[in-house]
Amino acid sequence: MITKLQVANFRGIRSMTLDALKDVNVFVGKNNCGKTSALEALFFWACVNRPDAAIILNHLRRLTSSASELLTLLFHNSQHESPIEISAEVNGVKTCIRAKTFISETKEVSISEGVNGQQLMSSPKMDGIKVFIIRNGGKEELCYSLTLQTNGEIGINRVPKQLDAPDLHYLAVHYKDDNSIGKIIAANREPEIVEALKPFAPNIRNIKIGGENKVVLVDEGRRISLPLELQGDGVVRATQIFSKILAADSGSIVLIDEIDNGMHASTLKTFWKTLVSLAQEKHVQIFATTHSWESLAMLKGALEENETLQNFVSVINFVRRAEDNINAYPYDYPSFRDAVESDIDIR
Repeated sequence: MITKLQVANFRGIRSMTLDALKDVNVFVGKNNCGKTSALEALFFWACVNRPDAAIILNHLRRLTSSASELLTLLFHNSQHESPIEISAEVNGVKTCIRAKTFISETKEVSISEGVNGQQLMSSPKMDGIKVFIIRNGGKEELCYSLTLQTNGEIGINRVPKQLDAPDLHYLAVHYKDDNSIGKIIAANREPEIVEALKPFAPNIRNIKIGGENKVVLVDEGRRISLPLELQGDGVVRATQIFSKILAADSGSIVLIDEIDNGMHASTLKTFWKTLVSLAQEKHVQIFATTHSWESLAMLKGALEENETLQNFVSVINFVRRAEDNINAYPYDYPSFRDAVESDIDIR
């Protein structure tokens, strides 16, 4: 389990340190304070074996910029002169991922006007980025490089070795993925997801893959089973989240942006109980974001009713300071409870 995370020069974060991380970590704070960037930093760190990690992150953001822009957008304010550094501690072992641009010997020539007329100025051309891993302060080991090719695409150069990294799953706000549901069904574990979904869809009997297009179907005792997409947004969201956790291997990380998106307040307390219980039982670490005061109040109520879950949750308030340095304030259960009861807005 990750207990500490440090991020420098990545996306909207110039610098940030997260301490006191637990099984379930809920990121809160104002818009544009770095919550989603923190999830993406975790993704980039854990995907040390995925040279396409940067491409995936930009896809999840629905970015359609040029290849060179997509790479520079990984860096804080697109300033790629300083490297990205993302460090995490797992069981006392610190592992750092460092991403640096590399420059070819070719020079890019531009023209500017000087005092005595035009002068030729040359500046180095960025050819791409190289991603390294540093274990416990040791030497850099190259993981992969991404090269900006002349055809305008990104070339991937993988180092032929396998590196230790946790299994990771990312649920973005608008991202649809039925693979986890399919894994559960293939393993004949449908009763687990059905049980988790009962508070959201009381009439649910079964869930399966079917139809001409092999979609997820929900059986509610009607004449036919209907596609999952015809359920309410809250049911769809809960199905995606719980199936991710249930399908994940022990020791995995699950990242969820806007975790309660589309859920009705009446279901949130049960949702949080189920989520924290599943994370603890399956040994899966969860990092999630929310803006909802109702959701935080229901999380507080869920923990209040089940004392055994209180030690597994940390609520972390992000505050953006000068020059995009992010201060993160972790709340354990007692301080989180007091903040909610005192109407202290930590969203």
